[in-house]
Amino acid sequence: MQKGIAAKGFVFKELFIVLLVVMALLAIAYPAYRDYLQRNYYKQILEAVIPFKTAVAKCFKKHAAFTGCNAGSFAIPETIKLPKGAVANLSVMNGVITATPVAYDGILATDTYILTPKIVNDELTWMPSGNAILRGFAE
Repeated sequence: MQKGIAAKGFVFKELFIVLLVVMALLAIAYPAYRDYLQRNYYKQILEAVIPFKTAVAKCFKKHAAFTGCNAGSFAIPETIKLPKGAVANLSVMNGVITATPVAYDGILATDTYILTPKIVNDELTWMPSGNAILRGFAE
């Protein structure tokens, strides 16, 4: 080998450092991306609840009570019993809406979304609860 001629190309150490940097970026980005995918999947459940909320509000307005505001009555849609998209089950009992997701990519069938109607200052408000709230899939 002649003196003064510089070696061309990457050295193993440089390639290893680049690989470590890329792996570190992926380790940071992957959890955020997975969280995004889960929230996007759960959004289907949140959207499926909207017509039920509207119908329960109309039922309450007409009857001045949530008792009897059940799925399939008073223009409230029927219970969803078979999986439909991300929704495994969606029911209404005395105004309380309960949605159960189809398990998928870290979302469990126990990650239910429950909306309980309450009257606060003569206004209907919805109190969300369930595992979906605890795990951050819904607000």
